Amino acid sequence: MDGSTKAKFVFMSIVLTMMSMSVLGQEHTADYWLTQGDRYYKNEAYNVALDCYNKSLELYPKNAVAWNDRGNALYSLGKLNEAIQAYDKSLELDSKNAVVWSNKGKVLDAQGKYNESIDIYDRSIKLDPINSNAWLNKGVTLNHLGKYNDSITAFDRVIEIDPELTSPWYEKAMVFRILGKYSEAIKAYDRIIDLDPEPSRPWDYKGDVFKIQGKYDDSIRAYDKAIELDPTWETPWNDKGHLLSSLGEYNKSIEAYDRAIELDPESANNWVNKGDVLIDQGKYDEAIKAYDEAIRLDPDYAYALMALGYQGKYDESIQAFNNVDKTKTANFVKSVSREHSDPGAVNSKIEKAPVNITTNNWIMQAVKSADHLSTYRLNSSVTQTLELNGGGANAAPENVTKVTESATTIASVNLSSFQAQANGSTKSLVVQPGFPANSSTTLAVVYQIGNSTYMMDEGGNWTHLLDPKSANEIWGQGNNNQVKAIAESFNQSKADETGSETINGEDAYKLNIVTGSGDYDILYNTAIGIAAKLTQYPVYMPSVNRTELNEMGKIEKTIWISKNSYLPLKYQSQTTFRMTLAVIGGLNSSTGQMEMFKQSMKLPPVLVSIKTIDLYYDFNKPVKVIPPAGALTAPVVRPTQTQVAQQA
Repeated sequence: MDGSTKAKFVFMSIVLTMMSMSVLGQEHTADYWLTQGDRYYKNEAYNVALDCYNKSLELYPKNAVAWNDRGNALYSLGKLNEAIQAYDKSLELDSKNAVVWSNKGKVLDAQGKYNESIDIYDRSIKLDPINSNAWLNKGVTLNHLGKYNDSITAFDRVIEIDPELTSPWYEKAMVFRILGKYSEAIKAYDRIIDLDPEPSRPWDYKGDVFKIQGKYDDSIRAYDKAIELDPTWETPWNDKGHLLSSLGEYNKSIEAYDRAIELDPESANNWVNKGDVLIDQGKYDEAIKAYDEAIRLDPDYAYALMALGYQGKYDESIQAFNNVDKTKTANFVKSVSREHSDPGAVNSKIEKAPVNITTNNWIMQAVKSADHLSTYRLNSSVTQTLELNGGGANAAPENVTKVTESATTIASVNLSSFQAQANGSTKSLVVQPGFPANSSTTLAVVYQIGNSTYMMDEGGNWTHLLDPKSANEIWGQGNNNQVKAIAESFNQSKADETGSETINGEDAYKLNIVTGSGDYDILYNTAIGIAAKLTQYPVYMPSVNRTELNEMGKIEKTIWISKNSYLPLKYQSQTTFRMTLAVIGGLNSSTGQMEMFKQSMKLPPVLVSIKTIDLYYDFNKPVKVIPPAGALTAPVVRPTQTQVAQQA
């Protein structure tokens, strides 16, 4: 929003407020207040509209229309429970109003009560089978439930009822994107353009889909068309800048971001995007200015703060970031940035710090490259081995019990369409002196589509877990991007280059991550978790000698970064430690309370080894995730239902 637009918005708000004050001070009929409420509602002055509806209902409380309108205002203000009450009051007065039933269904959807919402929409449709709004809302809710085929059927019904509507085509396009049917999504956007060739939004969305498909020229042309149709809309400029940056066309990317900033200079995101490209160009001073502007516009913009931290001493910048000391972080990074033009200062910094700047830049670039990912695949394995000595007279190598637990996962992830598929297995092997080896294996198949998770057990039975959070909450901000997460975790650590290796046919830098204090905190938490399992907590309460743990523990972490794309190709960690356990308390079966022992009981030492290997590959290659029919028809289980079942 530019300055003149913002000034106009403020002026209109003042005018509406003054008008409402003068109007509310007069005596009028119930119909007059209802008309005034509708007028203010259309101008998005929802609080004023609500006051008018309340005035109308004070004069005539049996007006079903006024109660419905009051519900609409409350819904727009985010007061969902009160909106439901208003709609219920309207339905008490007129139970055959299909519009009110549809409105109530929309509020239930907003509350995450999707099945109730579907029932309400069906009541509305039964009263008015050609109620396109009810069919449209029902399709949206079916989408939330992961019932994509049913949602498309609902949207098609809307199109039959009103072929000129564009909204069902937008919704269909979104479902096609979730399902990875990108060609169908393009056709849906094309239909929107046929119906209304002026709006730029479908062209911008087409550009996004072309980008996912790797059709970059088509994507650029679509963004340019969106810009042509609405030169004042900054979003396609931003999207175009992001694509150009990922293609390495930094100057053109800067031009696009500059235009986005001209159109909306108060968007912190636009300034951060520009700063990222300037970093790619090595223009550190200019990047700092861009990040500073982002922080000025939005002091809590965490990404901008972290971007500043990429430029220098990690320990100090991260500490400042964690303490939300923005001034210290910005000033420190500015001083480091200036040193880029002073070789002597840079060399001095290298001598004083165990991290070399080239290595840091590789890891920083790994984070940025991972941020542009649309798809990837992962092969992960974790193996944990425990060696328990019998202790006392039995403390001999031949009396050691060895427990090995391992888990492997092969996953395909589509970050653009919010989809993932994983096949996993866990194995357990117990070797105890004097007994035959005992082993077991379990298998699992998991699909994640938006906010729905489908899991198959070994019996072939499917469970559909529906998260109350939206798909954007679950997948947004880089969530589920494990490639970026692993790069970011090392971006906060010191690293030493130890050479080069070939991983899956790609040349890669090999970096050893220097162990930090945070690693020992993780080590202690890991040890406590194992101790709790061994002592069957809460039956017994364990204690771990932390000093011994830190002295005996060994942590080795290595990451391989592609020399071509700078994306992480492999991560490996090896943690070994010895821990001496003591039982310091136990559960009193009579009182149900935990009681501390007067004297702790020492247990024989436990040797622990944990090895993790992650391989990342097939970056930005097509990934389609389509759950089988059995998964899509599985009963829906929500977290609250799961908790109740566990408590029972």
